[in-house]
Order: sequence, then structure tokens, then C-alpha cells
Amino acid sequence: MGRPQYSLGQLELIGDSDSEYWFDVYGENRSHGKPQPITQTISTLLQDGSKVVTTGHDNREISMFVVVEGSDLMSLAEGEATLFLECSKPTTLTYTPADGIGPATVFEVWAADLEPDYDDLLEVQQLQRAYKLTLTCEPFGGSDVEITTVGVTSAASPSTVVINDGSSVTNWTQQFTDAPGGSAATAGAGLYVGAVTGSLNPFNDYGGHYRAQGSLVYTPASPVDMSVTTFLQVDWDIDFYGYADRPVQVFADGLELTMLSSVAVPGTPYTRTTFLCPDASVASFRIKGPRSMHSVDGSGGPVAGSLVVDQLVRTNQAPSTSTLRQKVSSIPICGSARTQATLKVEHASSALGYTMVHTYPDLGDGYTPDLRRWRTASGAVTSDSSLISGSRNVWNGGVATVYTIPLRILRPGPYLFAARVRRTSGTGVAVLNGTSVNFPASNVWQTVPIGIYEVGDHLPNTAFSYILTLAAGTNTPSIEIDEGWFFYVGDDAALTRIDLGTGSPSASGSSNRLFLKTPSTARPYPSMWRGTLADESDSRNAVVDTDAWGDHQAAPTALTVFTVTSNALDAQVSATYRPRWHTHAGPLP
Repeated sequence: MGRPQYSLGQLELIGDSDSEYWFDVYGENRSHGKPQPITQTISTLLQDGSKVVTTGHDNREISMFVVVEGSDLMSLAEGEATLFLECSKPTTLTYTPADGIGPATVFEVWAADLEPDYDDLLEVQQLQRAYKLTLTCEPFGGSDVEITTVGVTSAASPSTVVINDGSSVTNWTQQFTDAPGGSAATAGAGLYVGAVTGSLNPFNDYGGHYRAQGSLVYTPASPVDMSVTTFLQVDWDIDFYGYADRPVQVFADGLELTMLSSVAVPGTPYTRTTFLCPDASVASFRIKGPRSMHSVDGSGGPVAGSLVVDQLVRTNQAPSTSTLRQKVSSIPICGSARTQATLKVEHASSALGYTMVHTYPDLGDGYTPDLRRWRTASGAVTSDSSLISGSRNVWNGGVATVYTIPLRILRPGPYLFAARVRRTSGTGVAVLNGTSVNFPASNVWQTVPIGIYEVGDHLPNTAFSYILTLAAGTNTPSIEIDEGWFFYVGDDAALTRIDLGTGSPSASGSSNRLFLKTPSTARPYPSMWRGTLADESDSRNAVVDTDAWGDHQAAPTALTVFTVTSNALDAQVSATYRPRWHTHAGPLP
């Protein structure tokens, strides 16, 4: 086994050099430090002790002794100057493990301190000078490559076909290990009539956490043609009293499929998860329970639990919640630590219009912020394919608009209630749930924030609902509602809202591309750009056009990106990020 390698920027700190000087690193007194946790003490009703939560991490400090070697004392001075110049700017430290197999880890360096460790005998007899190098770095190390995930788009001619509707257990089996074979599946009962069920067969993994072994396998009489319908939709649920840490996994002929999104299905207990299926023909589909689940109080696991599948569907339409002006994407996030993602929203030809980008951790609970599909009461509804939601409803004196959201899909925390509304007649000011909204012109749609609401803690799989009412005033103008949103705005979520225009895309006018840039050591602040070209060459700063600007971060293992583009159907979303790790970078997919 060789030696670990260090590079400060482009400067090799270990190894020979063609120049008159070269560097080495002492093996002893070397430390990679650690991320410094930022904690907060929260008052509780505990009789003894305090609840402490980690809200983030501060910089780490890396230290090592660097030796400058050369052919004479002049070359040692040149080496010191080169080293100090690299220390005088934001840079990177790249660490490569000694075996030459482990992936390199890149630490972003904010500041460096170079302290001479004077030894005249070392200098005169061996032509070496030693320095203690202390680096103040970002908390986490990163992989030496960035990952870009490009969202999917829909085919021009829609095609959606039900593979199996779950009404019969024919060709369905239960499987309790990863090996083939198993017993017959069972028909759903009660809440799950018309679906197929199988035991999760959980076993105790550790400390009250359980790992599900159970799977449901569908083997059709003949292989399913997926060649032109590459998206597989699975409507599923987990019937047990506890928490599932991940959504289901799906395998097609043994190949694990990439998850694209998870959306709750209105009027049912199911979550619809969409997967990308690369195989043109599939002979067997396997739906596996969550990798980890645990009881409500953490003291023990479920004594029984079932995996329920309502239907399998193949389609060529990208995941959306209403029209393709609202899309939802699940972006897999590698690594073990939170990172930041650069996001791009674009359409080949249409300006994006009023655009919203909402990001939050993908917990597999089916949450999305749009409300039209949860509407249970309102004034008259009119279909309108030009709108974001695909329809509009009247909201005026005496008629409230009510949204009834399953509480099980809402994670505890703060939410922003917003709506897209317009005035069709009457005066220019209305009061929406206590918020005064000015309508400067008739028949002009605008998106307005209504208020911040708090969702409290609740038990999993609850049958209760969260009822959100847009109360009707008595003396208001005639107003119509296109769509409402209930945006989760906790510390791990972000929301950006910006008007990019509806005209023909041009460098100085409306834009069909939006770029949300992440901070870096070279540019330690986020930025937002708009333009028309994919290479960003005609992009201009978009900060002056924004209504709200969020800091979009990404935590393992998946990030949900929900986008609204009022003027563009089927806009494409992509995310670029650098996987981050505690200290040593891990393998990438």
C-alpha cells in the first residue's frame, strides 16, 4: 500500500516535482478534524435533562505539517512563496486514500494559516523547511465529481395502460426473501377491497427498528411491453401502525427501478409512486416493502404488517399532479451529509411564465403542495386547460373554498398558504382570510400569499384530515381561483417564486430557462439567472424579478422538486450537486 495523497488546489503536497522544489507531508500530527455541530437546547417537560437538537454544522479545521524540499535555500524560499500564494485564497484540499482505490475527498477551504516550524539543522543539513498548515474548511468533505440528474418529460401522444388493477390475486405471489418463489398473495379487505396484499414479515433489526422482508410479485401471463410507456406507476400502501423510513422499492426482472416521484392519491389510502423502467419487455414486477420501519414510540416494532398494491400502470406521461404545468420530481441524493443543489428549469420553446420551485426532503409520504385535487367545496367549477390546475372556481361573497387534506401526508411544521386568483368584476381590493389583496386590473391572474399555518405533531397513518378554508367575505369583488398551494416551509425546505414572462423568449424579455445557483468557495453566495440558451451565455441576473428566493438544499437520500410554470407545459427540471460526506467520500452510483 502506498501513501495517502494531498493536493492544495493544483499544488501536489506529496510527491516528486519537476521544479526546483517539492513538498511532503509528515505522517504524524495530522488531523482531518470534524464538522462542529451547532446545537440548540429546547425546553421540554422532562423532569431531568434537556432536549438538544443539531440545527447544522460549522466549519472543520484540518491541520498537518508540510515540508518544503529543494536543491538550495533559494528554491526553499520559492516553494514557501508558492505554498503561501495558494493559502491566500479560497481553494480546495483533495485527499486520496493510500490504497489508490478509495475515492478522493475534496474539502472546500475558506482560509489557511501557514506557521513556520523553524529547525536550522533540518534547513542546512537536509535542505528542508517545515510549516504547520491549518485549514478552515467547510464542514463536510465532498466527492471529486458533481452529479447531474435530468428530470423526465412526457411523450407528445399520451398513452396510459393499466397493467393490473389488483382486483384479482391471479399471477400475484408473496415473497419473504430476495430468492424466487413464495406463497399466494391475498385479496385486500376493508379499506383495501380491490387490492392485493402480502405480509411485510418484519424482523427486528436493532433497537426497535425493523426491516421488512416481504414483497409482492406480479408475473403476468406474457411479458409486458414497456417500450413506448417507460414510466411504471405503482399505487401502494403500508398497513401497519408505525413509521416507514423509505417508500417501496420496485424491481423489473430483478433490476431495481429509479423512483421519479411519490404523490398521494385523492380519495384513497394509497401513494402513487412512479418509476423509470429502462427494459422494453418485463416478465416480472416485484414490489418490496420499506427497508426500515419502526414503532410509534421506538420501543418495539410492529407485530404484523401488510404491503398493499392497488394497481400497476404503464404510461409515457411524466409525473404531475394536475396538468403538466405542475410537475413533481424525486431527485436521488448520494452521500451522508446535506449538500446544496443547483437547479435548472427549462422549456425548449415557451417562456416559463410565473414560476415556482419548491424543494423539500422526499419522505415517501406522497406530499405535494398543490390543493386543487383536495378541493371539497367551493363555488361553481369550470374546466380551463390554459390554467395551472386545469380548472377554476368562483370565490365571492358567501361561498367559501374548502380543501380537505389527509393529515398523514403533512409533516409537522410551518406551511405557507398561497393561491392564484383573479378579479372578474367589482372593486379592486379583497380580504382573503384576513389578508388584504389588491387587484389592480380585472381578469389578471396573480399569485398571493395568504398566511402561515402550523401543522402540529400527529400519529402515523391517521385517518384525520387537515381542513383548509378560504373563507368568503361578504362585500368582496367577484374572484376566481385557479390553484391553491400549501407549501411546507420548514428549515429543510425552500421556495422560490419569480415571474419570467409569457412572451416569445428573448435575451432581454421573457425567459424559457431559470438557473438557481448554489454557493461555493469561489462565489460564497447563491445566485439566480434567467435566459433563453442552455449554455447560459445570454443569461441575466434575475434577482430583481423574484417575489421570493429560497436556499435550495438537498439531504440524502432524496429531494423532491415541485415546479409550477404557468406558461409552459412539461418544463424540464435538472439538479446538479456534489455529494457530501462526514470525512471520507463513499462510492457513487
